[in-house]
Amino acid sequence: DEEVFTLKAGLLNCLPTYYVMRDGETKATIRKDRMSIHKTIRVYEGEASFNPIFNTTQSECLLQLHGGMILERNTEIYKGDTDEKVAYSHEKIFDLGGLVGADNYALRIEAGTDICLVLAAMIAKDEIKDASEKAEADAAAAEEAAKAAAEVES
Repeated sequence: DEEVFTLKAGLLNCLPTYYVMRDGETKATIRKDRMSIHKTIRVYEGEASFNPIFNTTQSECLLQLHGGMILERNTEIYKGDTDEKVAYSHEKIFDLGGLVGADNYALRIEAGTDICLVLAAMIAKDEIKDASEKAEADAAAAEEAAKAAAEVES
């Protein structure tokens, strides 16, 4: 079996950041935009470093992913900073996996597009979404615990 890529989470970043590794070398950096209506995630060439205030980098943008407003996994993927769509994912919610809570989606990738890079970006997007959902659930649980503790004290 040949390893096509490894996805590593960045540990000391203020925004969710992942690195696509091949043969021990960082081939791309995947990072969520700080603020975006479409929950944009960008894929940059190499190990990109970012300005902590403006979230900008000198690295070339290879792909940008725009999530759907309702179904986040309905994602349009564009080449670099252009409006040339090179891939699209569509969430499959009415098949067996979707009905039991599994993440299922179809992915269409145009010829000439780096398939591994698109797959890595979609995996990173899932990780970012799952981490966000977990953080929201943890915050809600902490709030409920604080309310319960306040009721016990009064």
